Parts: sequence; C-alpha cells; structure tokens
Amino acid sequence: MIDDFSQADKPPHIAVSVDMLDTGIDVPEIVNLVFFKIVRSKTKFWQMLGRGTRLCPDLFGPGKHKDHFLVFDFCQNFEFFNQNPKLAQGRPAESLAKLLFVSRVHLVSKLDEVVSEYERGEQTAGIAKDRSFDGPVVPLNAKLKTQLCELRVEVAARLMQEVAAMSPDNFIVRPQRQFVEKYVKPEAWTKLGLDEQTELIEHVAGVPSALVDDDMAAKQFDLLIFRTQLSILRRETSFAGLQQKVVHIGALLEELSNVPMVAEELPLILEVQTEEYWLHATVPMLETVRRRLRDLVKLIELRKRPIVYTDFEDEISEGAAVAIQGVSVGTDMDRFRLKARHFLKGNENHISVLKLKRNEPLNSTRPRRTREVLPLCRRAT
Repeated sequence: MIDDFSQADKPPHIAVSVDMLDTGIDVPEIVNLVFFKIVRSKTKFWQMLGRGTRLCPDLFGPGKHKDHFLVFDFCQNFEFFNQNPKLAQGRPAESLAKLLFVSRVHLVSKLDEVVSEYERGEQTAGIAKDRSFDGPVVPLNAKLKTQLCELRVEVAARLMQEVAAMSPDNFIVRPQRQFVEKYVKPEAWTKLGLDEQTELIEHVAGVPSALVDDDMAAKQFDLLIFRTQLSILRRETSFAGLQQKVVHIGALLEELSNVPMVAEELPLILEVQTEEYWLHATVPMLETVRRRLRDLVKLIELRKRPIVYTDFEDEISEGAAVAIQGVSVGTDMDRFRLKARHFLKGNENHISVLKLKRNEPLNSTRPRRTREVLPLCRRAT
C-alpha cells in the first residue's frame, strides 16, 4: 500500500496512519499534512514535518514547482515546540503480568509488616489508624495472624515459581540474571525489606516467564482482589471504589446462576454483595473469593456500549505562518538507499552489476540485454 501511495498516478491519494509513515517514506507529491495527535518528541515532530519537504518539479503545471506544503495541526504541536519547553518522552503502559507481580510483592511485604506489628504487641495491628478509611475494622488476633502467615507463604511461593520459570537463555532475562538467580532461592523470600522490594520491582517484575496464565479475565480479577487486599492493609480510601467493583462482578455472576459452575458458588456470590460481608472482611476472606470466583469471571459477557451519535459542524480557524528552523528540504536519502539496495539485490548476478561490484570497466561491446539494463543500474547507483 505504501508503494501504491508513492506513485502519483495510482490510488490511494490519501493515507491515514498511526506511527507508520513518520519516517522512511519519500513521496514528493505530498502537499498536505494533518497532525491529529499530541507529539512531545522533537525528533518525531521533525520527522513528521519531513514528509512534506520533498521537492517536486512541475507539480502544479509546467514551470510551477512545489515550493510549499500545508500542515493542519489540530493539537497545538507547533505552539508547543516554538515555546522551547522541557520535553518528556512517553512511557508505555505496564503489562498485566508485571502489575500482578508487583501487587504480589507489595502484598507479601505488607503482610510481613502487619504480622511484625502483632508480634511486637502493638494493639493497633490490623485496626484502621486513618479516620478517612471507610473499610472493615478487624483487630488482628492469633487466628487471623495464622491465616495471614499462611497466605504470605502461598503468595511468596507463587512469586518464586514465576521467577524460577524465567529462562536465563532469553535475551531479555539475561541482563537481570543476577537478580533472577537470587530470587530463585527460597531463603531470599524469608523477609522482603525495602531493598528486596526495589530489586524485585525494578529488575524482575515484567521479565518474561514460562509460567503463563492465558485467562485474561481471571488475571484482571486477581489484580482487583490484590488491590482490595492492599487497601485494607494500608487503610486506603480507595477501598470503597474497589469494593463496589467486586460487588458489581458478583451481581453479574448472579445473573448467570443457571450455569452449573456458577450455581456451585452462588452462596459466596450472594454473600459478597451484602453489607455484612464487607463490615468484617479480611484479607484471607478476599483471597477465598479470588480463588473460587476467578475462573467464573470469563463467563460474564461484555455488554455492548450504546452507540452515541453526534452531529457537529467542523470549524477551522484562520491559518498562521510558522517558521520552523532545522528542517532539511530535498530527497529522503534513507528511502533512496533502501530502494537502491532492493534493486541491486534482485540483480546481483547480472554481469553489469557484478562488474560494478568488482570495480571492473564496462566494455562497449556487450550483449543487447546488458545495454537494456544498464540505465537502470546507473540510476540505482
């Protein structure tokens, strides 16, 4: 499609792309550019402008050469770069696997902290210290402490399994090999201090692992429960919103009570939707919910969003001339070299190309087929 667009007399004549035609394409006939995205990389901005700076003789008629092009900038990129601001590069979103790994690390660390408070005899262990916290107020006792310790061992074991499945032969794993090898050992998980958390989050989280769970809905539900558990342990105000999400999932599962798998867990599904459950909810209770309901979440059908129709009249303000320094005008040499290499590769066994490659003179007495291809060779080189 790019090759077709590069030919002036061949459709398509309009190309819409996202991060594909910013560089590496040389179409001299381009006279209109539309920027409909926010750009904060100056290099990328100049590359986008460069698509219109290719010279094209006689584009508007004999002797009427291309001497300008238009930019329709709907996101104020010109204003941004003319003010010489401090530029910031974009950051890709973190993967779900990494978010789950980090949440488990935080959960293990917080469980260690809460249990240590209880063992030191602090009476406030497990009790909300922030009055803005609107979650369950459950003092930590011996039974709950045992349950938290068991959960801590299980979560740490799950993390260690994931690290053990990271192959050192993988080129992405190799730079973090020292940390991977460290946390494959059980003794590394005895206590997670601040240093251990930092190493796991910065160097191990997000590294490819052979321990794969393909159930996306279940993993998203896991992440929701982990965040809810952490909000209880940290006494965060985000608990109320997370609680509503869990209750909403329970209500959607209740609608599927005719499914045998859901019917088996219906008592728990109904209990999760009651206020009494959340008044005394604990981290182990939420862990039970996660384990028993995670495989059912995928049964919930995604509801179609209603179609919203809009009817707005497009308005374009008056154009303004903006001087941009540092933009080169002329042939895209990268694109030219790419085409030249492609041509030469396809004719590398031809006698003329072989002579050029060996720096041998081209004889005047040569076969007819050689004369026919020589102009192409000269043009490509």
